[in-house]
Amino acid sequence: MIPPLASMEIPLSDRLDLRKVALSPAPSHSPTKESYLAPGDDVHAQSSDSSSHTHVREVIAVPATSSEVSNEPSSTGVALHEYCQPRVDIVASVDAMKQVFSMPYNSTPKGIAVHRVGRRLVVGTSAESESQRISRRYKKTASPPPSTPVLTLTPPPPAVSAQNPFLVNNWDIHDDDRDEGMDHQLVTDPETGEIFLVCDDDPVPCLEDIAQTSVQRGLHDRFLHDAFSRVSFPLELTMTEHVPPSLLHLSSYQQLVRWQFNSMEMLLGSNTVIFKHKADDASENVDTPTSVTLYDRSTLNALACLDTWLDNVMNNLHQTAFCYHRDGHVQGYHMVRTEDLPFMQAPELFDAHAVFDNAQMILSFLQEHCVDEAQTYWLTKVSDKVHLFQLPTNVFTTADHTVGMLCFQLANSIATHDVRRAQRLYTKCIRMIDAKACPDVAAQACLALGTTLLRPHLVTSLPLRLLETASPHAMVDDLSAALDACEAFARQDGTPKIATLFEIAQRYLPTKKPPPPPSDDVRMDDQYPPPLLDDEAQEKEDFEQALVVFGLGMKWAQEVTATESSLVDSLSACYYVLAHFALHEADLGTALSHTHTLLALLPSYEYPQVTLLVAKLHLRLAATSSVDAHRTRFFATAQRTNDLKRLMTKQQAAVAAPAWVHMSETFATKWPAGDKELHLNVAVACAMHVGTSKATHQTLPLLSVGRDPVHDAFRATLRDAYVSQTRQFVVSGRLTKGARHAEQGLVLFSSTGDTAAVIEMRVLLGEIALRLATDSSGFHKAIGAFTRALSDLTSGSHEDVGNEWMHALQGHVLLLLRLAHAQHALYLQEWLSRKALRTVDDVGGWTAAQSAVRVELTKCLTCSQDALRLRPSCVKTRWRVADAHYLLACLYASHLGLQQHGTSPSVDAVQLMKTCEDHYAAALDALPLAFETCVHHLLLRLDAVKFLLSTGVKIEANATTPPSEAAPWRALMCLVQCAPLYSLPSGNDASLEDRQRVSMLLQGLFRLIEQQVHGCMKALIKLKHPRTDHLKDCYLTWIKHASSAPPKALLARALESLSQPPAVELMRP
Repeated sequence: MIPPLASMEIPLSDRLDLRKVALSPAPSHSPTKESYLAPGDDVHAQSSDSSSHTHVREVIAVPATSSEVSNEPSSTGVALHEYCQPRVDIVASVDAMKQVFSMPYNSTPKGIAVHRVGRRLVVGTSAESESQRISRRYKKTASPPPSTPVLTLTPPPPAVSAQNPFLVNNWDIHDDDRDEGMDHQLVTDPETGEIFLVCDDDPVPCLEDIAQTSVQRGLHDRFLHDAFSRVSFPLELTMTEHVPPSLLHLSSYQQLVRWQFNSMEMLLGSNTVIFKHKADDASENVDTPTSVTLYDRSTLNALACLDTWLDNVMNNLHQTAFCYHRDGHVQGYHMVRTEDLPFMQAPELFDAHAVFDNAQMILSFLQEHCVDEAQTYWLTKVSDKVHLFQLPTNVFTTADHTVGMLCFQLANSIATHDVRRAQRLYTKCIRMIDAKACPDVAAQACLALGTTLLRPHLVTSLPLRLLETASPHAMVDDLSAALDACEAFARQDGTPKIATLFEIAQRYLPTKKPPPPPSDDVRMDDQYPPPLLDDEAQEKEDFEQALVVFGLGMKWAQEVTATESSLVDSLSACYYVLAHFALHEADLGTALSHTHTLLALLPSYEYPQVTLLVAKLHLRLAATSSVDAHRTRFFATAQRTNDLKRLMTKQQAAVAAPAWVHMSETFATKWPAGDKELHLNVAVACAMHVGTSKATHQTLPLLSVGRDPVHDAFRATLRDAYVSQTRQFVVSGRLTKGARHAEQGLVLFSSTGDTAAVIEMRVLLGEIALRLATDSSGFHKAIGAFTRALSDLTSGSHEDVGNEWMHALQGHVLLLLRLAHAQHALYLQEWLSRKALRTVDDVGGWTAAQSAVRVELTKCLTCSQDALRLRPSCVKTRWRVADAHYLLACLYASHLGLQQHGTSPSVDAVQLMKTCEDHYAAALDALPLAFETCVHHLLLRLDAVKFLLSTGVKIEANATTPPSEAAPWRALMCLVQCAPLYSLPSGNDASLEDRQRVSMLLQGLFRLIEQQVHGCMKALIKLKHPRTDHLKDCYLTWIKHASSAPPKALLARALESLSQPPAVELMRP
């Protein structure tokens, strides 16, 4: 139920006397002395005694067709919107306006639909909701109402039908949709007395007066428009040129009337058939415009006379011929002047001044309350009140097409300075206009609406922003994956070597299960993409809305027109931008579908912006592990664009598609999993196509960009594609092909002056040399390639790349250089240390082989620390720094151990031991402290304790100046500081199996820690350490609570007890 928006009481609304009005059967031939308007005449002041408020300014008739061309009258009619001038206040049909004027006097008036378009009110009739039509159709099917007599009209002549565009099922209105008694009805709440508008679901009873009115209307239409029936017309009545209403569009009329009503100017459409009456006793040879009304003697009453009077006044007709009939046969006619109609019977049938006053009140009421251009209003009457309602948007009125055309005209005039209002008007136009009758206007409205949505975003920065290549964050991820692959390859030979922390991690780290495949409605990438900013989200929403509007316009646009061309350009811009948005959000299936649709819209394949988009998209697809969700999104999006593709003219049908187009389309039909090389081939082919194209530089019309940005984007895309393809050869084990590809890339990018790509090619050649290295010469070759690339990065100015890219690649090269030095050091330690090279070359007792290993590991540490300074927050780089410290600590521990078992101990063993301890401590500081690394912390501490208790004790025993703290004490403090490792949170990423595994390892390692702690305490007590009393208390406390206290409590209590100063220090003043 819809409550009324406003209501108004009509003070002068006495109902008319509906008794029969008797006419003399003898016709009257008294001529009128009043002047009249012929169609096309202009009048500045026309008035009569009964209509001093009004005058007709102009009558606009259907343009007459040339007799030389056709003898048939024009069947197009005249449309209201074509002659609506700015000063017009009300636009309506004569029938609708008659209902407004007669509403106060009609006991059961029909409702009136009202629309606001600018300063004008547009009035229509027969509004009906879609639910009401469906309900009525169903009930007609279930129980059809009693049939009423139907008079069949004579079909129009073939010539007229052929030239009328509305006879070819263009105006899609079913007979069931027309008003047949079902109407919006008013109900009154019995408790509050409020009035509501509802749709009556029950069929309206076919009352006798309604049935008679229907029959009379049918007879009247046949009487006026059937040539056979007009034979009975008197000779002095001749019909003017007219078009049968059945041939006219609902928004077209026989003639238009500019009618001045008080201060309101109205433009009225009329289908009233006008006759010319020539009286026998006329003093002048003047034809008086006359209307003809068919009636029988039982139906003529005051309401019918009021209707005839209003029709004559609004059409500027001065008399009417009442033709009475019997069973459809004319028995005679009676001529009555217009000003005499209210006085046909005493007392007067109606007061003309009261009719105008009431109409003025109603129209002023509508102008005051019908203010929203997006709404459809409904006016109806109950008792002595009129009520105004706001209807839903899904209604049908006879004024819809006129409203749509007027909205289009008004929106065009304000689109540049009032965009929001213009968008509302264009939307209403698209919803209400008859697109089948005026397809070009509908297409232009869609184009204009979409353009207003896109105009704020079509700035110079948009195409430049879309040309940007992958973000540095994506590049960092790619480089990290490449480094991991290189390190994994270095551990595949299976030869015995010193275990690094990375290899320890492979043994003890919790193995994370791969995440389950995402569902169709979940983001498909391995990591969630960064969210859109508010401005970007609004931009995406506007482009999506514009895409829908432009696609709707393509259904109506005529082929090979400027409108169609503009729509294609706008659609191309929308698909291009939305493909980039989908690419940013990692929705690769949608991005691929938009890209293929864009390729189908363009007349050729020589648009570098689009070609580079295809390359970037396939580069992203190459880095994606799973394609199932992307495949689903692709086919879902492609299904929505199939209709548009069928509507498009294949302009590039004669143009041979490049190979990369066929490869991309082939992939889209099957979506094979894991075909990374196919995507890289497409990306390289796209980049090469842009670089080798001989066609002139073309850009998207709405997203034009200069040559320099396109050239920069081409270089960056070619670099990314070529490097990714070379790296794929390397990762897949095709090292020879990868080396040849990289060498070709060096030549290619050196010729183009792309120094950044040259550096990446050198880095790849270094990776290949590192993988192929089996001796020192191979490692030196890899180290030389990495060193040269690093030198180029740090010394040269690279204007073609940003600082973030340079830092990312510099960190990657440093880590590769660190890996090369580490692998070379391990190679030297595994093989050269077994040779009989015992020559000591320094005071520390290092052999040549050991010195070479130490130098390589020192460089490894330096490279790791330099990479960490570039990216301090990188966890993997911290692992690598810790690994370098650990390898150096192992080297020093091994060297000191050999010295203690040899015959010539080093004179600087204490200093070497301190250096070894510092590397252990630095490794512990660099190693990330987390749930996944707690086991590694324990192992690293146990390894340091092993060194102190085995080698350190011996060094201190032989040293002349031992350290201030004994080696067992330092080992004990290293062990009890493990307490925080037993309270680290597991985090949300760890599964139950991982937590159980780590807990089991921690419990097992605690037994070893407990043994070492007890051994250290006993040794220190035996050595009579200054803190002997604290050690004894700590030992007894540990033994007492060992079975009940958790590891963290035991270690924390021991650390607190041992941290207290010794008793000797407490006694000092």
